[in-house]
Amino acid sequence: MTIAPEIPRLRHESDVYDRRIASFSLDEGLLDKYELDGLPQGVAVIGGAARAIALDQLFGESAPIRDVDLVAFYGYDPNVNLEQLSARYMPDDYAYGNGVRVTEVDEYFATRDFTINELAIVDGKIIITERCFNDLRDKRIRFTEYEAGDERRRVGTKMYLKSLLMLATFHVYFGKGEIVNDFEEWPGDNEFFQALMLNKAMEYGSNVFELYRKMAWPNHDSKESVLVAAAEMAKELDFVFRGSDMASRVMRMMKGVSTYWDEAHDSDYDPEIDDALAILRNYSKPLPAVISEYE
Repeated sequence: MTIAPEIPRLRHESDVYDRRIASFSLDEGLLDKYELDGLPQGVAVIGGAARAIALDQLFGESAPIRDVDLVAFYGYDPNVNLEQLSARYMPDDYAYGNGVRVTEVDEYFATRDFTINELAIVDGKIIITERCFNDLRDKRIRFTEYEAGDERRRVGTKMYLKSLLMLATFHVYFGKGEIVNDFEEWPGDNEFFQALMLNKAMEYGSNVFELYRKMAWPNHDSKESVLVAAAEMAKELDFVFRGSDMASRVMRMMKGVSTYWDEAHDSDYDPEIDDALAILRNYSKPLPAVISEYE
């Protein structure tokens, strides 16, 4: 593994960061395979799409791309219209006011959440840290120093569930995977992030969804009970599940739940109905033993 001559070593002023970084050229036609050819100079593919491309190029492994995330590194082609680029490649994010952001290379690599996200696909090359290369190869999921911070700090709901979703995808597509970080307790109840990660699991398909819901929702013994809980969250949070047949089904169920809810509150009804609906959404605190069952 050679050190990239363009970026031989990275340090970031706001964090302790000193990583070996390498550069690999992409095979001709690989970006075309993922409908990402023709990206302007300095515009990089990041996140899950970058991982999928790297897995393909470096290890000959195939993984689906759920969506595309892009950043523009300072020095990118000034003639590029980032709004148009966002609308084309990141339509869902763009619809909610997000899109291609501009960042410095050192800042980008110093602020990743997981080691397996310490990479970018830019100008026909994979730019990747050594530990990202190793953890992608071995399917290890671990927080970076930037995300973990003080070891005594509790990990938030989003990162906890994101770890479980990554673990589920690794096991479904590669038959292995492990979470390196220890989770001694459930990191809190943030229903928005529960809904968000559940929606992403649905987009990956039934196999990933089934494994994910067993790890993240162990108190629900069936797919149906999780979908009912999702419909409740959609109503309470005004959250739109989208991107899959399961998501469409949840939204149809949500309309039924809303009708029932409105009718119930307009008439005499047993107040324990509210308690029953809350129980449907409740789930046990996932324990390390639950995670290890799938490692």
